[in-house]
Amino acid sequence: MENYDDADYFAKKALKVAKKNNNAKSEGDAYIIRGIAALHNQEKDDGIEYLSKASEKSESSKTLAQLNVDIFSGNTPFPSIPKPKLSLSKEKLDNVSLDSFLESIDVDILLDIKKDLACGIRLMDDSKILINLINGGQSGYTLLHVTRDNYNGESGEGIKIGTFSEDVLIKYGEPTHTQQTATGQYFVYDFKQIAFYVKNGRVESWALYRVQDDE
Repeated sequence: MENYDDADYFAKKALKVAKKNNNAKSEGDAYIIRGIAALHNQEKDDGIEYLSKASEKSESSKTLAQLNVDIFSGNTPFPSIPKPKLSLSKEKLDNVSLDSFLESIDVDILLDIKKDLACGIRLMDDSKILINLINGGQSGYTLLHVTRDNYNGESGEGIKIGTFSEDVLIKYGEPTHTQQTATGQYFVYDFKQIAFYVKNGRVESWALYRVQDDE
């Protein structure tokens, strides 16, 4: 429990600095860490409250907050991934290959949440990589590479932030499944391991993902 208390202590300090500098992204990251620490300290109400606050700060914080809510609820944000029917090589963010990243994981922050679970974050100029490792990745992992608000690149099929949702359907076809949220909708394509977040008819962000569950 001491490790979680330490994480909460430093996250509280980071939160104070972020608020002073009006940095919503850093506020969201700090709230997420506080939420994870609270949940593992059996402070469920506080943990949910912190993750809820993180969701309000930015879309990328909302994605990570929901991911951790799903983990602690025993759910997964995406189903098990089948072998892709098409090449994944075209799909990259900030020119980073997720498969290469998995071979040599390099994160800015890595927290041991509990004995067999670690969560890490790699911050880039225009995107963010979020990772959960079970037993160091040997028993499973969840990896998300998420665009940030200022991302100006394109997906492998030419989709940008601001693209109409109809163009996503034209380029990628019908989603494997969709996931409704309070403010928008995710178009999830399992065969490309990509999910587009659509709000008011336009792409607001997207994420590449890898999921492995050996249980």
